[in-house]
Amino acid sequence: MAEARGKKTPGPRLSHVGPGGEVRMVDVSEKTATAREAVARGRITMSRTAVRLIRAGALESPTIPLDETLETLRWMDRIRAQVGVRYPFEAALEPA
Repeated sequence: MAEARGKKTPGPRLSHVGPGGEVRMVDVSEKTATAREAVARGRITMSRTAVRLIRAGALESPTIPLDETLETLRWMDRIRAQVGVRYPFEAALEPA
């Protein structure tokens, strides 16, 4: 049983999380490719300030300018590519 916010939920345990919740290293070496599918659900939460800025039509935060936000996203994409995580739509963007 996996735990989510203190509640027991059915499902497999993550191999990189120990029984006490501690994070541990996993083998990420090259392996034979296999077909897999992951399904996830999410929730977006944001501060009242963010909601106010969006409703006001602001294009960037006065705290974190847009160019810094975009650079952070570029770094996240680089890291995602290094570990092999791909979004489903990305396959459609590759040349045939």
